[in-house]
Formats: sequence, structure tokens, C-alpha cells
Amino acid sequence: MKFLPMFLGLILSVSFLYANVDLDGDGVINELDYCENTLPNVTVNSTGCEPDDDFDGVINRLDKCPNTPLGVKVDENGCPPVVAKAVPLAEEPIAPLVTKTDSNGRAVELEMRAGFEFDSYKLSEKGLKAVDAFYDYMEKYPEANVMIVGHTCNMGPEEYNVQLSQNRADAFSQALQEKGMSPQRISAKGEGMALPIVSNDTKEDRALNRRVEIKIFYPPEDAEQETPLP
Repeated sequence: MKFLPMFLGLILSVSFLYANVDLDGDGVINELDYCENTLPNVTVNSTGCEPDDDFDGVINRLDKCPNTPLGVKVDENGCPPVVAKAVPLAEEPIAPLVTKTDSNGRAVELEMRAGFEFDSYKLSEKGLKAVDAFYDYMEKYPEANVMIVGHTCNMGPEEYNVQLSQNRADAFSQALQEKGMSPQRISAKGEGMALPIVSNDTKEDRALNRRVEIKIFYPPEDAEQETPLP
């Protein structure tokens, strides 16, 4: 038993020495160092740990997304996990969309999906911009003639939709004439709901089916070079 005080004193001395040295050389003594074995030559804070300024659990040296808001969960790089976002429906084209060209690269079929609200043949602001874009294109081909074909979704009686689609074709035709295009170059007809481009199962699809299609006929002398129209 006489050696016990000596043994305890030795343990206390070793513990004191260990607590007051800096084994990892980071400038913080072991007693205050909460991050032992810090890598050489790295900056540490008063606790002997590399700083984590945004408190996301990833030290600054490894944090690829600094300044993460407090409380946001992050991955091993200090970045919030990537969450797949729902892709919104594509913006309706303002100008008519070319769907077929001839061998010379000229448009022979176009489609305008923007411009008409449900049960309406009044051209919207986008529809009027589509008229402007198409008129500018046709100015390059003053010898060409066009056919405007109106379409509807499947809401409502067939006979009503045929008339509604005709009104839509006429509205586009009238807008072209008001821009300065000769009425002799334009014909218009309505197909009703007979030729949808997508199903009519959703509100979004029905909106796509409320459209105008445009067919362009170039001079007869170029007929042998044209892609046949359906």
C-alpha cells in the first residue's frame, strides 16, 4: 500500500503533462482540444477543430457549398441534396412552329398552338405575335398561297366545334389581311375536333389541340421540288 500514493502521483503527473501539451501541433493544448490529430498546417478554432462557419457539420476546407442556411441538411460535400424538380410544360411557341419543310428548306406546314382560350376564337396576345411572325415569313415569298386550318379539343358537340374551328381559321386569316396580306392568297377551313395532335384526356392536352395549322403552297413551277402535302 505504501506505493499507492506514489503510483497515483505518477498518474496525475502524466495526466497533467498530457493535458498541457499539444500533440497534434495545432496550437491548442490537449486539454482544450476537441479534435485531436488535426492535419498539419491547417487553421483551427479555439477548440482545436477546423472551422465550420455555416454550422452544417462539414468543415470549411471540405465544404463546397459555404453559407448553407442554418438547419438545412447537407451531403458529405456540405451541399443540400439535389431534389428533382417537376419540369413545367414547355411555354407555348409564340411564332408558328414549322412541322414540315420542302427540299429547299422552305416551310410547307406550320402549327400555332398558342392563341385561343377554351370556347373562343379571339386571338390572344401570343396569337397576334404569331400572326406577326408568320406574316414576316410570308413577305419573303409573295408568290406563295396559304391554307389556314382551325382545330378544337373534344369539349362540346361536333357540329359546334366545326364552326368554332372555322372561326379560328377565319380569325387568323383576317389578322393576316389586316397586316396587308392579299385575301386572294389565303383560304381557311375548320376541321373541328377530328384531328387532335395529342389525347384530350387532360386540360393541358386539350389546350394543345386548340390550334391552327398552316399549309403553304409555293408557285406551280416549283411543284416538282416540293414535299407532297398529305
